[in-house]
Amino acid sequence: MKKLFFAGITGLAVMTAPISANADFAGVYVGGSYWNVDADGSIASADKQAADFDFDKDGQNSIYVTIEHPVPFLPNLKIRQTDLESNGTANVTGFEFNNITFNGSVATQVDLSHTDFVLYYELLDNIVSVDVGLNVKYFDGSATVTSNTDTTRVDLSAPIPMGYMSVEGVLPFSGFSAKAEANLLSIDDSELSDYSAEIRYEVIDNLAIDVGVTAGYRRMTIKLDDIDDIDSNLTFSGPYIGVEAHF
Repeated sequence: MKKLFFAGITGLAVMTAPISANADFAGVYVGGSYWNVDADGSIASADKQAADFDFDKDGQNSIYVTIEHPVPFLPNLKIRQTDLESNGTANVTGFEFNNITFNGSVATQVDLSHTDFVLYYELLDNIVSVDVGLNVKYFDGSATVTSNTDTTRVDLSAPIPMGYMSVEGVLPFSGFSAKAEANLLSIDDSELSDYSAEIRYEVIDNLAIDVGVTAGYRRMTIKLDDIDDIDSNLTFSGPYIGVEAHF
């Protein structure tokens, strides 16, 4: 965990040292989305044999607020909360999790709900906008495995720094825009990535407020190597719809 944290801090220093570009005006963005998630992959106790689970497809909610400003050298801020819970089943033999050995049919509940704290700078702010910075993704969840005779749970609480970048392009006079966002960290045998791409259509545009609806696709890969005694190789992906207001 220390390697993950220091790698992210070093990346922030490299990315932001020469950057001073910010928004021309202060603004607040508030939004939310519904993500139809298909999960796939495996979990295990650290250094133990993993089990592949058949996960259910679940709907997840995400809300966020973004604050942009014209103050030089001070980064903009985005905070996003994402619910991410998935239930799965598997038939296992000799599957050891949290010092309990399971055989036969087992169920799992994986909770990888998290909050993103993003500090970023705007390199461009025009028809094309480009943002770069640091995302500290704070997980506050757990992994539970249950059989007919035993239940065990491991809590996962970890702040993981990731590089952040987003690119947005506006189609003038149409109300449409497109945006892609990437969050990434890879070090040793741990790898986290969180990618999304969306199309936005502005339904309200006036001096007081702008409101847009969005449709997109998000894919998150969580490969952990002995983080809070958990190994994982999980992928969450699927389409989402949302709404965003700009004040």
